[in-house]
Parts: sequence; structure tokens; C-alpha cells
Amino acid sequence: MAYGKRKEQKNWLRRAIPLGVGPLTPAQRQHFHNLREILIEIIREMVSEAFIQEPLTMDDKGVDQALLEVQRFFTQYNSVWREQARMVVTPALEACYKRYNARLIGGLRNVHQRVPWLSVTEKRKYINIPESVQDQITEAEIAQLQALGEYRSAIPVFRKLVRGEPLPYTPAQIEVLRFLHQRAQEKHKMPMFAASDTFTVALHLNAKMFHTSQQAVAVELHEAAVSLLEDQNNQRFHYFLDLAGIAPRDPRMRVPLTLSKDVAKRIEGTSVKSAALTLELSEKHIGLRLVAGKPPPPSYLDLDHVSIFLGRDFGYSNTVTLSVVAGPKIAVEEVQQRLAQLENKYQIADFYRENRIPDGVVQTLETVRFSGRNFLASVNRISRKIDLLRSRIDKQYQELEERKAQILEAQGISPQERMRPEWKSGPLGDLVREFYAKLGQIQSLKRARRELYRRIAGLKKSWFGYLSNVEVQLAQKYGAAIAREDLTVEAIEKESPKYRGRTFNRMINNGSKGQYQRRASQKFLWNGVPEIVIPSWYTSRACVRHASILPERKSRDEYLLFPCCGQRFQRDEHASGTIGSVPFLCSPHAVRNYWFL
Repeated sequence: MAYGKRKEQKNWLRRAIPLGVGPLTPAQRQHFHNLREILIEIIREMVSEAFIQEPLTMDDKGVDQALLEVQRFFTQYNSVWREQARMVVTPALEACYKRYNARLIGGLRNVHQRVPWLSVTEKRKYINIPESVQDQITEAEIAQLQALGEYRSAIPVFRKLVRGEPLPYTPAQIEVLRFLHQRAQEKHKMPMFAASDTFTVALHLNAKMFHTSQQAVAVELHEAAVSLLEDQNNQRFHYFLDLAGIAPRDPRMRVPLTLSKDVAKRIEGTSVKSAALTLELSEKHIGLRLVAGKPPPPSYLDLDHVSIFLGRDFGYSNTVTLSVVAGPKIAVEEVQQRLAQLENKYQIADFYRENRIPDGVVQTLETVRFSGRNFLASVNRISRKIDLLRSRIDKQYQELEERKAQILEAQGISPQERMRPEWKSGPLGDLVREFYAKLGQIQSLKRARRELYRRIAGLKKSWFGYLSNVEVQLAQKYGAAIAREDLTVEAIEKESPKYRGRTFNRMINNGSKGQYQRRASQKFLWNGVPEIVIPSWYTSRACVRHASILPERKSRDEYLLFPCCGQRFQRDEHASGTIGSVPFLCSPHAVRNYWFL
């Protein structure tokens, strides 16, 4: 049931589709909790044994041997789970060593970069060159080191440096190499597992973990999805998955699995050849996902003859506004080439003023606007709770520092020393116990704050997932290509009446635009919906019918009055309509204006 190993499937699209897990008894939940704790124990032991502080001297066989020795050591547990622990550790170590090499190469590639600004006491001129040689090293020597990083031949040089072998470089250049190597060593840390309460162990289930009758479970799920969609009277498919026990000859762990019609629709059309099951174990959640794959679908449109575009405007009070714009047939490639020539806002302004779409050439088939006021209100409520917890945490830390200073002063110890738990049994035991009790309260407040962060992330995921599904369905309904802005959402200024605090700004701006854009683009690719990017300047202020741009001072309200048209338009609806119309401005059907000559 492994996936991704066949060369013909290398470029396939894949999705991890969540499956429903039915109610579990307390005993079943305890079994999976024990499995998670055992896996974390094995994983940590493997990391500590196989981690190499100097990857330049690494022997791949030695790393694999160390992992296999730890895997063989825990004989009291089932071999399939021990193997899964090794499969979790191996990519983590590989990524760690890859980052180490990237730091070395990146330091050389950017060795010429200077410190952006110098203070009165700052003497360092270069970011990646030690101060001791920055005045002796020449521009030619710096260029030679930079070329070494550009051609990706730096790692063999650093290996020779570590081994003490002679290098064909000047003393200043060797000093730079040592400096970059030492800095990479300082940042090279062992991978941490289960460092937070949000850590999830993801296990790729294979045939060895199932009973003989269930070794083709992925195939059964695909068949069940097809039958579920055909059977109108049945709304859910039930299945009991029996996994191997924690220890040899232990009873199997049963997971009640359910398949709804919505999930069946997502499975439909995927390939059985690439199907796999993944078990996810966190502190509070037990989940199953079906990893489904399929070849990249061809676009359902002939990109040389596109006549309908779905324009999308992303914003604050209205999260998404979509307009379906229909017009004459145009070639998408020509549109993209024309838009690629617009490099700044001045060229974009000229583009809107020099081109217009005559009346009757395009028409808006449908416009939908999704208000984000409830979504923003929910984020704002949670952000206020986060602010309250933050102030409580800061106050508790202040009291904690005062208590620590009091204890250390009473014992005649330097204020820089750390508190020790064994002092609880000393003469100041009551004060020390109060100190650790307050520290526990701070940890509880931090856990509550992390839970609020997760709630906001869940809100964004749910809301953006729903909107992106609507956008895909609307594009498929009309056979439209997507036209979206290349836009970055900016924070609300403090002076603005809409300002709701620093936490609210951060929660909204942390990945909101990028998160929605990535999620929607992945769904477009999965469903074969073509997508083009429109410059974001002037979309809410431009009139494509009269080749004019509304002054900024007149475009700050929700409803905008365009003197050229004599009509008022809702700001976001007008922007989405403009975005959907821009491709037609690039077509031969647009009228070129030469009034400025």
C-alpha cells in the first residue's frame, strides 16, 4: 500500500482525505494513547543515537545502522510499529542535514552582502565575513567564494576543511570558511519530537498491520465510495479496521471507520494504485486519512478559446466576492504575456486608461458576495481573550521574577543562577513551592492561549475551505477560467476606526491571503480549472467601459460613484467584475484610446 515509489506516479496529484472515526471506548482510546507514547519513546531514542553533530563526516550506512539497532532493541513491541518509528525519524534527520548544507551554501552565495546599517560602535561591515579579516579580504577573493556557493561545489570544500586537508585558498578566505562552518554548527540542533501538546504522530499503514482479510482495505474503500454514491438510500458506509497490537500476540486494535457521501465524492475519480492509509495520533485526537492520488487532469477548457472568467476579490468585511464575466473568445497565453509586461502601478494605470471594453462586448452573468463580518467578529472575540491571557501571563512572570529574586537573595546566591527543585525541602521550602506553583499556573495559561490560537486556525481553515469549494463549483458551473489578484492583505492602521488590536491584526494577516490562495489553487489544479493572475492595482477604482480611474480620495466608501457611468457600485463587486474583465482588455476586441497624443 505504499505510494509515491512508482516513477510513473512521480508527478501525480495527491490528497490526504480525512475519514470518519466512530466512537471509541475508553479502553480503545487508552490503547492508542499507549501506542503514541511508546512511539515517541522509540523515536526520541532513535534520534539521540543516530543524530550526527557534524554532517560533513556523515556515513549514510552508519545512520541507518544506528536506527536499525534501536529498532531491534525494543523487542517488547510489535515490529511493524517499531519500523514506523524509524520511518518517522529518517526524513526528519535527512531534512536536518539538508538544512545544514543549505546554511553553508547560502552563506557563501551571500558572502558579499554588507551590514545594512552601521551604528557608532558597530565595526562589522559584512554579514557573512568575520570582523577579523573584513579589512584584509579583497573583492576578488569575495567573488571567488561567492562563485563557489553559486556552483554548488561548496560541500566538498567544507569537508576538506573539517578533515584538515590543504585548500587552494588564501588565509582570509579560509577564515571565512571557518566562520561559516562554525555558525552552521551553532544552529545545527537535534530534531525535537513531541515538544508541544499539538504534536501528532502520523503513521503510514501497510499490509503487515492488517488482518489477512483487510490487506486490500484501500481498494475496498474505493469500491465503497462508488457504491455509496450510487445508492441513494444509504448515507454512510461503516467499516471496522483491525490493526496490529502494540506487543506481539496482543489483541488487535479496532477502529470504527465511517465513509460519508461528501468524502465519497472526494475519493471518486482517484486511482486505487496510489491509495494508502495514514493513522494520526495526537493527545486528544485519533484520525484516519486516505491518501488518494490521480494524474494531473487536463484543463477542461481550450485555453486558446476562453470566453468566460471568474473574477475573485479578496478582502476584509467581505471575505470573497466572485463575478462571472462572459465575453468574446480569447487566448489565455496572449493575455498572460500582455499582463507580464505591466511591471509597476504606473504602467498598470496607463493600461486602464489606454484600453476600454465597448458596451455590449462583455456581460456579468452572476455575482456572489460572502460577508466576513461574522468570521471577523469571531476572530476578534478570540483575539480579545488572547490579549487578556497575555496580560495575565506577563503579570505572573513579573511576580515570578520577584519571587525568584527574593529566594536567591535570601540564600546569598547570584541572581543569574537557576532555581532548583531540591530547594523545596530546604529552609525556604514554602517560598520555593509557591514559585513552582506559580510557574505551573503560567504553563496552564500558555496552554489555554495555544488552544485559542488553534481555534482561530480552525476558523480560518473551515471558512476558507468552504469559500474555495464554492469558487471551484462556480467555475465548473460556467466552464470559466479563474482570474485572481496578486494581492497582499495589509494590516489595519492604529488610527483607523476599524482597528481592533495588535493580536487581531496578526491573527488575520498571518497567512490569511496566502492560505486561501494556496487552498483554492490546489483545488483548481485538482479539478483542472485554469487560473491566471491579474495585477492588484486599481481594480476597485478602474472603469473598463470608459477607460478611467476614480481618484483615491473618492474611493474609500463601500459604495463608489463613477461620474463616467453615472452609477454607484458596491466596491468589492465592482473590483471582482473588473478582475474578471481585465483579460478582455488584452484582447483584440478592446478599444485602444489615443486621446493623450
